[in-house]
Order: sequence, then structure tokens, then C-alpha cells
Amino acid sequence: MYDYLLDYPEQDTVKPRRGSGVEVHRPDHGLFTTRYQQERQRVYDRAAHMVSTAGYAHADVEDAKAEAGLVREQAKVSRAKGGQIAWVKHMIRRGAVARFGYRNPTEMVASRLDVPRSTARDLVYLAERLGDDRIEAIRQGAVSYERALAEARLAEAGASAEVIERSRDLDLEAVNRVLYKHRKMARSEEREVFEGQYLALQPSLGDGDLWRCRSRHSHGRPLGPTR
Repeated sequence: MYDYLLDYPEQDTVKPRRGSGVEVHRPDHGLFTTRYQQERQRVYDRAAHMVSTAGYAHADVEDAKAEAGLVREQAKVSRAKGGQIAWVKHMIRRGAVARFGYRNPTEMVASRLDVPRSTARDLVYLAERLGDDRIEAIRQGAVSYERALAEARLAEAGASAEVIERSRDLDLEAVNRVLYKHRKMARSEEREVFEGQYLALQPSLGDGDLWRCRSRHSHGRPLGPTR
């Protein structure tokens, strides 16, 4: 029950056709290249060792088995989400949303899956932003769905590649705090730019045919008189 590659998906008979042509190879036995995979395998190895080795208390063995089972089931959920993202992307590419009579992809996904709109929005969000190779990594269990979602939001908020890389050593709650800081910084910068802009129009004292236009904007270049 706790052997290597236990939670990797079986070969599907039908898969959404990928548009990029990028080939993603199925991992070999014992090969784990991401932190997510390594931590998951550590839980399996611990359970396998305790089950096969005498001397451990029964309660400790049962706890290890429960931990491995919990991690395994969540890995299944994550991989299934990757499959759903692939199908949503496939349907969006083919224009199926409109043919099915829906106004937008979120409405279609929420209806077809009988899930809250927030869940549907997240699936559509990733389908529209992730490349085929990244989606396949989720589907194959190399990257967790929740982690991919958090990193996509960080990238959208303007986080650098270095910040995203460092976030992989944090739990998701800590990543959300990093995301909040970046969003707050972005809003602050937008407000500063907006408040620093103005446009003033002043007619001439004669017939009013000549107007003087003065402004300040983000590039700091004033505008001259205009007719």
C-alpha cells in the first residue's frame, strides 16, 4: 500500500489534446525531483518502514499509516484538479463555452461540476494562465494544485521569480501573506500615480480660441498650449 509511486496516475485512455507539443515524461520509479514529491515520498517511506519493521508500538504504526493515507488521498485530489484544468483549457480553446450556451467559462464549470463559483473561478484562472507543461506537471503529481494556484497569483501580483522560488519553502498560509504584501504594494503605487496626476484647462482672455493646457502625469512631461 505504501510502495513507491503509489499515487501516480494510471495511464489514461483519453486525454485532452495539448496544443504546445511539449512532451512531459512520466517519472521513473524512485525519481522525485520536486520538494512536493520528496516530502510526499518521505511520508510513504516512513509508513512502509514502520509497517515492515518489528518493535514499533501499534499506535505509532497506525498513525504513520493514517498519515500516508491522508497524503495519498490529497495527492489524488491534486492530480484530478490538474486533469480538470487540462479539460477546461481544451474547451476554452475550442470555443465550447459559447456552443454550450454559457456566458463565460466559470459559469460553465460551476454548472457542469456542481461546485461553488469560487472553485470554478480558480480552475478557469489556471486554465487561462498556465502552459500545457505546467498543467501536466500538476496532473502527474509533480506539483500540487494549491501550490500552482498560489504561485500563479504571486506572479500576477508582480512578485519576482526569486520571490516565487523562495515561497516554495513556505507553507501556503505564509505564501498568502507574501501575496497580500505584494498586492498592497501594487495598490499603493497605483494610488500614488493617480494622486500625482492632474489636468488644468485655461481659456485665453480674448475670444477663447486659444486654450492653455497644463498637466502632470506618470511620465512627468507637461503639455503645452493647444487650440
